[in-house]
Amino acid sequence: MVEKITEDDEMKIRPELKPEDFTSNPLVTDDFQVKVRVFKDGSFVRSGEELIPKEVQLEYNHKTKLFKDKENRLIVSFLGPRAQRLFIWLLFEVENGKDFLWINVHRYMKENKIADMKTYRAAVVELCRYMFLFKHPNYKNVFWINPRYFFSGSLMNKYPNNLKYISEEPTPKDPTEVKPSEPVQEPEKKEPSEFRV
Repeated sequence: MVEKITEDDEMKIRPELKPEDFTSNPLVTDDFQVKVRVFKDGSFVRSGEELIPKEVQLEYNHKTKLFKDKENRLIVSFLGPRAQRLFIWLLFEVENGKDFLWINVHRYMKENKIADMKTYRAAVVELCRYMFLFKHPNYKNVFWINPRYFFSGSLMNKYPNNLKYISEEPTPKDPTEVKPSEPVQEPEKKEPSEFRV
C-alpha cells in the first residue's frame, strides 16, 4: 500500500533552498544567447534637458505560454502518455496570436517515430475529451486550442472582451493565514464519439 503524502508532509520533505546556492546555472554556458529585438516605440523619455526616443527591448524568439496552476497541472497529469506527448509537441507548433492550429500529422508521426495512425488518433481524441483541443468541423486535422491551458502571444490582445482586472492581494506573512485550496477533481470526460478525427 502506498502512503498518501499530504501538502503538509510535502512541505516537511522539501529542503530549504538557499538563493546563494543557485547563483550560476551550469546549463547557461557561453554559447547561450537571449536574442533581443530593440525598436523605438514612438514615445520619448527625458534625459536631462533633452527628449530622446524611448527604446523597447523584446525577446526575439517565439514562445508558447503554458498556464501554471494546480488544476491545469493535475489535468495534464491525468492525460495518457500518447496525449501528453502530442500536447508537448503542439506547444512548439502554435502560431503567435492564433487560437487554432493545423496538425501536420505526417511530420508529427515522423518526428515521434509513430508508425500507426491509431496512436495519433487516440492522442487527439483524448486531448479533445479533456478540452485541450476542439476539432474544427470544416477542416481535416485543424483544431481550436484551449487558451486556458496554452497560448502563443498576448491573450490581452487576442481576447480584449474577456479581460478581468484583479488586484494583487498581499502575500500573508504568517503561514497559518494561508487557506488551503479546494481539492481538484478529475475533469469531466466526454464520449470519444463526439470527437471524430
